[in-house]
Amino acid sequence: MNRIFESAAFCFLQPAAITHERLGFHPGNKLSPDKFPPFMEGHGKEQVSSWLGVRAPTVELAERRKATILGALALTLPRYERKLFSGRHNFGGRCTLSSRGVPLMHDATVQAGDHPWLTLLAQKIVSEDKADVKHCRALEYFYRAWPLP
Repeated sequence: MNRIFESAAFCFLQPAAITHERLGFHPGNKLSPDKFPPFMEGHGKEQVSSWLGVRAPTVELAERRKATILGALALTLPRYERKLFSGRHNFGGRCTLSSRGVPLMHDATVQAGDHPWLTLLAQKIVSEDKADVKHCRALEYFYRAWPLP
């Protein structure tokens, strides 16, 4: 399976789903979907097991949505592990595409059983309803409360 979860607001993808076609790139461009960064050669690439894609009109909104999504994902962990840090190697960053990370004790997994709440989260992220905005803000603040970048 190439996709783990996909909505209009965000997606979790396996590396095999990151293709030239999906990104709108010319097939002649070098692409390494299982490495971060996926476009640069010879710059200390890190192995990637999945991608979080956030769709937003600005970088600032993408960062807020990312915090909301990762805050919600963190709530799937056992309660006693939500604020623990494993000390394992962490990497991350951002790849911005246009038409012109916190270490956990265990890997977070997204499965078919998670699709209902992820779909609800996707709806809340784009909603203008006051209650939905408050829910997203709470998840964003939960994520931002972690002391590590």
